[in-house]
This record gives sequence, structure tokens and C-alpha cells, in this order.
Amino acid sequence: FEKRLLLTAKLKNEPYNRDEELQQYRTNLLDLLHQQVSNLERQSVQVRPKLKLVDKLSERAVWDHLQPQERKEIVRELAELIPANIDEDEMSRRFDLLMLTLQHEEMDGVLQQKKTKEVVIELAEHLYSKKHIPAIKKVLPTVEKAISEEFWTSPKVTNLEEIRQQLRDLMHLIERKSRAPVYTDFEDEFGEIEIDDSFASDSGVNKDRYLRKIRKFIEEHSNHLIIEKIRKAKPLTDKDLETLEQFLLESDPSISPEEFHELVGENLRVVEFVREVSGLDRETVVKEFGQFLQNNQLSSNQIQFIEQMIEFYTEKGHLDVANLYEPPFDFIDEDGLDGVFDNNAKVIDLLVEKVRTLNEIKVG
Repeated sequence: FEKRLLLTAKLKNEPYNRDEELQQYRTNLLDLLHQQVSNLERQSVQVRPKLKLVDKLSERAVWDHLQPQERKEIVRELAELIPANIDEDEMSRRFDLLMLTLQHEEMDGVLQQKKTKEVVIELAEHLYSKKHIPAIKKVLPTVEKAISEEFWTSPKVTNLEEIRQQLRDLMHLIERKSRAPVYTDFEDEFGEIEIDDSFASDSGVNKDRYLRKIRKFIEEHSNHLIIEKIRKAKPLTDKDLETLEQFLLESDPSISPEEFHELVGENLRVVEFVREVSGLDRETVVKEFGQFLQNNQLSSNQIQFIEQMIEFYTEKGHLDVANLYEPPFDFIDEDGLDGVFDNNAKVIDLLVEKVRTLNEIKVG
């Protein structure tokens, strides 16, 4: 409550008062504050002594022209009377406080010096790791924005508010062990947020964030000569491996080769990582399985199973034989590969051999 009220005061000043979008946001904040005060239970023992002030603030127009002393009085007399929504997840309310703190930091010009934004980035990265969940997939562009370094160079207050609105109800999807270092103090709308110094530290490399960054780099450069060779499962040379590593190191000059090896791997592991990110070229995979798709003796379920294998390779770049007995390959028959192909040892052996061949990374 107090943070929102103070925001409305700051938004009234230059240069924010000339920004139409920010002024609309200020109006929305004042509407909310007015509604919260208007909803106070007038017969409550705590509210009755404050009725004169409550009655005055029941007029929406009063909120548009509050003076500093009036705001102080409102905070002093009414802030502690505004009830929290007990039906909401506590982490959602903590996230509200976090994002409002960031809005103040941006307006005060201290956002870049503070570590608060690192908490939001970390939370967004946890959400991104669960992007297959429909609720997260629905707002994935916002999650990606909250992770992006470019976004945090100069975010607008309304951009921060958009992140608050779209991500607040997803906080319950983050495991408690991942939440632990985020907030060390929280008291509804009144408590100050403190960032644990051991969290969001400037020293060391954030593994999740770096891997997210390099994945994006690979996706954006899928037409790079070596990456294209990997996607098409073509043989590589030792020179290709060296060129690939140097190219990926360009994604973040602050990362040393030693850190890169620790986070991503070396030699063939780097190729495996690229395959996992980019997937294999669909046309290449279809060609590999062509002999099966053109087999008129296979049933529609068996063809569908092979098409699922093709999709898996196209998306993930690698398929273990064990995967063929697990979701999503048990969708036709609970026994997976063996069940779909009626324990036809010849076809099963051919498919397993094809998987092993396609998985092999050829160098030399």
C-alpha cells in the first residue's frame, strides 16, 4: 500500500508527468488505493476512530491532488488497516513487493547498482525451465523478457508492472528450495525487502543464466556452417570442433575457456550440447527413417510411432533407446517399442540400430 502510494507521488513529477502511459498507470494505482480504503469495514473497532479520514478519501477525486503531509497521514493512520488477500499465495504477494521495489529503484536511478533485479531474473529462469507448463507457456515472451540482459539496461516502470502482473500468479510453480534465498524479510505491503548477499552475487558465473544465453545464441545462429553440419548429422573434423568452441565463446567474452568447459563441456560434449539445443534437421531425420516409412507392411500405429521418433530427434537432437519405452513413446502401447511392433525382433533391432547410428557423432 505504502509503496504504491509513494509511486503515485513520484509519477506526478517531471519528466514522468509528460508520459501518457505512465500517467495512465498512476491513475490505475490511485484507483486501486481508493478502492482498498473504500472497502475498509467501517464498523471495525480499528477503523471507527479513522472514519473522518476514510470518509474524506472515499471521494476518488481527493486522491488526484494529495499533498505530502496527507500521504504521510494516510500511511500512518490507514496502511496497517488494509487487509492482505488471504486467498492469494504468499509468494505472489512477495513478488508484488519485489516488483514495486524495483519500480522505485528505477525511478530513483539506482536500479543498476542494486541487486534486486537479480532476484527477478533468477525467478524468471526457474519459470523458463518449466516452459512446457501451459500457464508459463502462455506468458513465455514475458518470462524471456525478464531474463534478457537487454531489458534490464533501461526498463520502463510500466514494463516492470507488466512483469509483475503476468508472472505473480506463477510463483507457486517454483519449488520452495529455489525460493529460499530470495526473500529474507517480508511483512505484507509494509516490510522492506532484503536481498541475501549470498544470492545474486556479482562474483562467479550464474550457470543457468549463462546456459540460457548460449542456447539463445545457438538458436540465433542455426545457419552457422558448423552448427548446420551438426544439425544435418554430417561428419566433423577436429578443426570443426575447434572452430565451434571459439564461435560459442563469442556469445559471452566475459566467460573464460575454462569456465566454458566447466559449464558446457569439451570436444564431443559441445557437439552434443548444440544438438540438444538446435535439434536435428527434419529432412535429414526423415531420410534416415525413409526405409521404414515406405514399408507398406507397417501398421498406422507403427508409422505413427516412427513419426514420433522423428519429431523427438527434430526437437531434442538425441534419442536414447530407453526413451522408446517411456513417455511419449508409450502413448500407443504401454510397452513402448516392443508393444507397438508386437515383439517383431527384426524390425525392433533395425530401429535400435538406426537410433545408435543417428546418435553417433562422427569426427575425423
